[in-house]
Amino acid sequence: MKVKAILIGAIGIILLFGILLTPKLKTVLKTTPSDEFIQLMYDGDVRELTQEQLKQYKDDINQELIKLKHRQSFEKIYLSLGKIASLEEGYEDSNNYLLNVISPGSHTNKMIDLKVYETLAVNYIAMGDIEKGYFYFNEANNVAYQLQDAELVASFYQLFSETLLNYTNHTNFPIYLLGEAVELTNDYYKKIQLRKQLASVYELNGFFDLALTEFIRALDMSVEKGYVDLEIKILGRLSLSYYSNQRYQDSIEVINRYFELSSDDPDLFYVSLWLHNHYYLYGYESVQEQLKSLEEATSNLSIEQKHQLSIFIDFNQVFFLHSDGQYEECERYIRKLEKLKTKTTISELTGLLIDKMKLDLDYDRGDQGIDYIKEYRKLLSDLQLTNDSVERKRLIIDNVLHHLLELGDYETVYQYTADLQKPVTQEITIINSIMNMIQNSSDSHYLAKNNITSMLLKLGSYVLSTLAGVGLTYGAYRYNSYFKMLKRKAKESTIFDPLTKTLTKEALYETLELEIELGQNELYYFLLIDVNDLSSYNESFGYLAGNKVLIEISNLLKIYFPNAYISRHYGQHFIVVIKKPNEEELLQLITSLINEISNNEKISAKRPITCCIGVSKGYLTNTLDIDEQIKLATKKLQISKQRGTGSCTL
Repeated sequence: MKVKAILIGAIGIILLFGILLTPKLKTVLKTTPSDEFIQLMYDGDVRELTQEQLKQYKDDINQELIKLKHRQSFEKIYLSLGKIASLEEGYEDSNNYLLNVISPGSHTNKMIDLKVYETLAVNYIAMGDIEKGYFYFNEANNVAYQLQDAELVASFYQLFSETLLNYTNHTNFPIYLLGEAVELTNDYYKKIQLRKQLASVYELNGFFDLALTEFIRALDMSVEKGYVDLEIKILGRLSLSYYSNQRYQDSIEVINRYFELSSDDPDLFYVSLWLHNHYYLYGYESVQEQLKSLEEATSNLSIEQKHQLSIFIDFNQVFFLHSDGQYEECERYIRKLEKLKTKTTISELTGLLIDKMKLDLDYDRGDQGIDYIKEYRKLLSDLQLTNDSVERKRLIIDNVLHHLLELGDYETVYQYTADLQKPVTQEITIINSIMNMIQNSSDSHYLAKNNITSMLLKLGSYVLSTLAGVGLTYGAYRYNSYFKMLKRKAKESTIFDPLTKTLTKEALYETLELEIELGQNELYYFLLIDVNDLSSYNESFGYLAGNKVLIEISNLLKIYFPNAYISRHYGQHFIVVIKKPNEEELLQLITSLINEISNNEKISAKRPITCCIGVSKGYLTNTLDIDEQIKLATKKLQISKQRGTGSCTL
């Protein structure tokens, strides 16, 4: 009984304290706006907030700050305001709030530390301070490692990879981050999103097979779970991947499924993609019928919607007309689009795309008086300075670089691609840092269980060697194709004359020396061709006109002597080396060639062009024999020039 009385008394005291403390406990446990916002941050939902919702949270938290009585609440308020400022792209203000949270003397919990460092990492990357961005990523990763919360780490890796892709040229590290996030999360919806993002980054790096595998895997998972919204997004992205790989029929089939699921509100981008696929499969006339059907099917749209549709059709018509060689009609549509730059609010990137369309048209139809290298360089610079995401700019930049390579501006392309090696070095450094953190850890239990660490320990050195050994030698980075193309072009510049696309003299010697080594004991004829008075022609009509003459003559040589070695030799001379021809037929071809050059409208449009030819013949047993034949052909050429224009001497 005594024990029972004691228990009843204790319960009574507890109840009394409960009654007395209830008002204070309610005050202490009351949820504040900053508490709500931070919980959204932990749950990963904060990026879904609208601008109006962000503003409301900002106002409420500022009011909370004014009424604040407990200093320990400063950290969560500054964290909340810092995150809101970051989402509003006020990165400097955000940093000021966040750095107060981690200032000396402050006492924060690990969760707040993680969110502060995570947001600082994002801010500095967005501001262009890559070094500080990676520093704070490393700090956040250390905290995440200590928390041992797989979902938090997956969300953090997803956010940082998206930031790198939006604001930098770093595309290797996101592969690692997204791959880890896929394995870490148990949220099936998020796992599918991450696979889709991983596929996009694979494609960005040029790993198309891996990209398609991940897209299809994500698509199958979304269908299995019935996530129609994700299925629609993946179908759209997969169709673009097929299109990029010139698998136009596959792309159309995927887009058709996309249209079935999103019939209420299809993205015009995929309508455009469907038309482009249709053009490549069925041609210009067929796609014009599709455009006409599209206009008829949308006749009941509002005035504003019709205006947007008209812009959409104009952009596509420029592409189709340009591709079909209908330059005058194409220019008419470009002029319509150029008016948009003054009458309509369009993005900077769209304006640059219109500029590029005009420049491409001028370039392809051979308009004179334009310094194309200068204009494409300017376009490249302007594209780099726009605030659009790297992925959105990528295709346009790729095409500009391609034109610069065609124009022989290897220096600009080399400089651009060389600048992209720096990100690879920075990515290697941060991966190395993560590996050191893991390997120095004494928490063997966590090492054994956590996928981040086990994967890094197993694959970390492989990732590093791949990035260092391949990336820094033009292989790993997404613009590796340009390094390869640049190397090929540089090699070609020693093999082919950049103007006439005939062999250089050095390449001619190397080719003939190889035949000598192979024991090709054949009779060779050497034709040395001189274009008469080209210097005075250049003075009268300009060097561009003279270059056109050389190009047209080289084209004729390729037609007349398809199996010969043709080389440009000292400006206005060509060497043609023919193996064991029928001499009588050769002389007839030479006579026809001389007449063709003087009568060809493209060559002799401004004034008649003539040439003289010297011919030698002999067997080749060593390099000296090549020199000897060219000397003999030169002497014969001198005789032809003395005899008068249009002469040939054998």
